[in-house]
Amino acid sequence: MCRLICFVCEVAFEMGDQDLPSTLTSLFIKFLHQKLASTTDTAVIQNRQNLARLAQVAWSLGQKQQNSLKSDHFPSKEVKEFALTYSFALPFAFPSYKDNREEEFGSVFSSFIIQNFLGALHLVLAEEVKDKSFTKHLSLTAKVKRSLSWLDLVPRFLPGLLFLQNDPKRHPLLDEEMERILTKKQNTFSKYIKKLEIHDLSPARLLELFHCVHESEDHYLLQHVALRLQSDLSFQGIVLTPPDVYVLHSILTRSKKEFSLDLRSSAIDLQGLKQLVCMKNVTSFRASLSDTVRLWESLQQAKEYELLAVSIEKFTVDPFQAKTLKDVDDLAGLVRMQEKMIHHRIKNASGCIENLCTLEIPAVKNLRQLEFALGPSCGPQGFLKLVEILDAFPSLQHLDLDAPSENEIGDAG
Repeated sequence: MCRLICFVCEVAFEMGDQDLPSTLTSLFIKFLHQKLASTTDTAVIQNRQNLARLAQVAWSLGQKQQNSLKSDHFPSKEVKEFALTYSFALPFAFPSYKDNREEEFGSVFSSFIIQNFLGALHLVLAEEVKDKSFTKHLSLTAKVKRSLSWLDLVPRFLPGLLFLQNDPKRHPLLDEEMERILTKKQNTFSKYIKKLEIHDLSPARLLELFHCVHESEDHYLLQHVALRLQSDLSFQGIVLTPPDVYVLHSILTRSKKEFSLDLRSSAIDLQGLKQLVCMKNVTSFRASLSDTVRLWESLQQAKEYELLAVSIEKFTVDPFQAKTLKDVDDLAGLVRMQEKMIHHRIKNASGCIENLCTLEIPAVKNLRQLEFALGPSCGPQGFLKLVEILDAFPSLQHLDLDAPSENEIGDAG
C-alpha cells in the first residue's frame, strides 16, 4: 500500500496534478490510470479486457482463501503477461515436497488489497451478478454471515467503483456496455442503502456502512446516512483505526444532531480521540480512562486549554464497572488528575491568574453507580485500592460489590 501511494504521488507530482485521491477506491483508480496509460485505442481495449479477466480470477481464488496462481489459473498467456508486466502479480516459487524435489514456479497477487480491488471490480463488471446477489457482498445485514477472509475490503471498493463512473476522467475501465451495467448496479446500491434499517446495525456493520458511503463520495447517500443516525453511538470493543476515525468524523460532521460516543476498548489513538471528542456536535463521550487522562495531559502540555476544558466537560464514566486491577488503577488516575486540575493555574487573556478548573471533573463529581467485580483472585487487593479514593465521589449512591464473598474482600473490606 505504501509503495502504491508513493507511486501515485510521484506521478502526480511529475505531471503537476494537485488533485490527490480522497478515497481508497479513487487511489486505486488513479494508480490504474497511471499504470495503464496508453496512446493507442487498441492497447486501451486490450488492457481493459485483460483486467476484467484477471479480476474474475482474483474473485474466484479469493473465495477459496487463495492468492497464489499456477499457470492454469490464468485464462490465457496474455492475461498472465499483463498481470506480471503491470505488477498485479509477482513471480512465486511453490514449495517442493519430499516426493517431488522440483520447485513449481507460478505467481501470487502482489498484495491482498490488489486482490480485493480486482475482486470488487469483477462483481461490478460481471453482468451475471445482479440485485440481491450483488448487495449481499456488502455484508451490512445480519442475514449475511461475515467471515474473516482475504476479501474483507471488497464491500468498500464496490460503491467506490460504482460511483466513479460519474467522472469519466477517473475511470479508465469503461466502455458503453460497462457503463450500462454500472448504472443499473448503482441504482440497485442506492435503493439498498435507502431501505437499510440503520438503527438496527451492529457497531461493526455501522462502521462498515460509513466506509461504503464514504467510498461512494455520493453527497445524497452520505447525507442520508448522517441524518438517520441515533444520538447514542457505541463502538465499544470495535477497533478504530485512523482511517475509521477519519470516516466517522466525516459522517458526523454532516449531521446536525448531537451525539454521545462510547469509544471504550476501541484502541483509538490519541489524535483520533482528540479529533472526535472535540467535535462541536459530540456532547458526551466514554473512553478508556487511561487514554482520556493521557489526552488531557497532552492538551495541557500543548496549552490547548479551551479544548482541554471542553473534553473534560464532555467526559463521563457513570456507571463504572471495575473488572480488573487496571480499572481500579485507572479510576485512581482520574482522581489524581482532578487534584492536579484543581490546583493548576493559568493566566487568562488579561494577564490575571485564574483556575483552569474551579470545580471537580464532572465525571468524578457525577459518578453515581460503581460496580466492583474483580473476583476472588484480585478482589482483596483491588478493593483496598478502591477504598482509598471513594471519598472523591460525592454523588456515589450505589456501590455494587457483586456479593462480597465472590470478591473475597473480607471483613476488613
